[in-house]
Amino acid sequence: MSIKDYEEAKDLMKEDPKTYHLGPHSDELIHVAEKKLGIKFRGIYRDFLKEYGIVSTYGHQVYGITSDKFENDAVPNAVWLTLLERKTIDLPNNLFIIYEDDFGDYYYCMDFNQGSEVDVEPKVVAYPAGVGIDWPQKTVAEDFGQFLKGLILDTIEL
Repeated sequence: MSIKDYEEAKDLMKEDPKTYHLGPHSDELIHVAEKKLGIKFRGIYRDFLKEYGIVSTYGHQVYGITSDKFENDAVPNAVWLTLLERKTIDLPNNLFIIYEDDFGDYYYCMDFNQGSEVDVEPKVVAYPAGVGIDWPQKTVAEDFGQFLKGLILDTIEL
């Protein structure tokens, strides 16, 4: 578990004066989202949802929970988007969307088939964001902490 990466990402977000978030969120709201999705958040990402909900930092919007409106909402509500894309592009039920690339080609998703044990963090994978695209998904980070830190560092270094 790369809690260290997550803590470093949080420190970097504090340095960006334009960072904003919509948290904290209650355990009850997170539980409702889990039931709706059929997945169980844990570890680093659960902490992220509790503390931040969603975050916009260094020009990137990392999706999460914005409210309990899971049926009719918009980005950055990841629960709403994931449920929508399960219907629209047959997004597999084990994937949960947390980010979309700048071109709309890929969704970055937590893969709840990888790391299904309670103490193992789900990996972050890139998944094609279109109907009928048969590209293989690929692992882009070992966990959410590594993904968030990498996203921020890539932006700072540009």
